[in-house]
Amino acid sequence: VLWVFSPTPPGELNGISVFHQRLKGKLPIGRKVLGDGGYEREPKLISIVNDFDPSKLAEFKDCVLACQESFNKRVKMFECLTKQTNAWN
Repeated sequence: VLWVFSPTPPGELNGISVFHQRLKGKLPIGRKVLGDGGYEREPKLISIVNDFDPSKLAEFKDCVLACQESFNKRVKMFECLTKQTNAWN
């Protein structure tokens, strides 16, 4: 899990702006991250679902994005980022 904390309040910057500030230039050469359609302007760095993907690749991307959405849902449901807790006690 990679959580990139932005120094701005939610909604002030979109995901691509945070990507440019925090991650661009830090990916290993030849590597990409997987993003949703909001990242289509960065095809050399961010792979998105598209109609030209072979079926196995499209299935993989759909699965990865669905897992991420499921994870996001659980983080919100259990309020993991809103409560301060000590997990070791």
